[in-house]
Amino acid sequence: MKISAKEVLKTLSVKNIFLPLLIGIGVSVYLVYDKISWSQINELKTANLFWIWASVIMLFLRNGGYIYRLRLITEKELSWKASFNVVMLWEFTSAVTPTAVGGTAIAAFFLLSEKIPLARAIAFVVVTAVFDNLFLIIVGILPVFFRGKEMFPNPELLNLKVGSSIEYFYGLSYFLILFYTAFMVYGLFIRPRGLKWIIIKLFSISLLKRWKVGAADFGEDIISASQELKHQKFGYWFSIFITTFIVWTSRFFFVNCLTAAVNPDINHLFVFARHCLLWIVILVAPTPGGSGIAEISFNTFFGEFLNNHLTAIVIFWRILTYWIYLLGGIILLALWLPKKVLKDGSKVTKQ
Repeated sequence: MKISAKEVLKTLSVKNIFLPLLIGIGVSVYLVYDKISWSQINELKTANLFWIWASVIMLFLRNGGYIYRLRLITEKELSWKASFNVVMLWEFTSAVTPTAVGGTAIAAFFLLSEKIPLARAIAFVVVTAVFDNLFLIIVGILPVFFRGKEMFPNPELLNLKVGSSIEYFYGLSYFLILFYTAFMVYGLFIRPRGLKWIIIKLFSISLLKRWKVGAADFGEDIISASQELKHQKFGYWFSIFITTFIVWTSRFFFVNCLTAAVNPDINHLFVFARHCLLWIVILVAPTPGGSGIAEISFNTFFGEFLNNHLTAIVIFWRILTYWIYLLGGIILLALWLPKKVLKDGSKVTKQ
């Protein structure tokens, strides 16, 4: 894999940052002026403070868990400060790129800039993605398996004309996550060279030949990553699994807390499962960070629980799970780039 500062900076350019800002602001303005009234805002004063504070704790668990997990994955090669910087910049990258695209190369670049060798950086990023996906694969199928279509929202409750498309998006996204994870697990832990052979054969097809060299490089990256990880023992993987479980549970339970603050009679397990399905659906969103689609999907999935509080809660949810990383990332990037990248020019390119 070739990672250059120039390419990363292009991805994180003002133009790419402006798009999610524009979409997010547009949707938020529409929601505020079309869907919310001051009386609804005043009603939030009666929200249960216990659940408000619980939501704050969930945020700390989520972010602290991400930072601690990165320390575990990198075997503490990163300091706490460096881990914080990488996690926040990684979240920022997710906010300015389409959810389905992700930011594997950029995340590896951040680790590379923190003096992590390229092969290890790629291995750490792939491990992170695999464990995140494993959580979604396991937790994301259980509600549908046990409750079926009942788990999906009824669009008619909110007069939304999306029909059964939610279920199709869920199925498509779940299949893509499952395929990608199986693909990476096979390459990392079973037959890395076999995976490279499959990739090269696939990209030998005339329609894909133009990307064959890059695909071969990716195959080599997987082999290198596999070499980096093969010595790890059970304790390493188990600690990452537990931390991943805590991170994602706190991430999803954050919405439970916000919902319970205004509706104490909710079924927490049901709301938690709904959030997991929501996350899987917006993974195929074509907009940066799911801007616009996330807000509309949230309305569909949680409208029946929040009623008059819906718009206020969805805005609050996006501020604390999206806008804070987008705006905070802009500030952190401005401080981080001169120290880690710009002082070395664009030489951060390794094979």
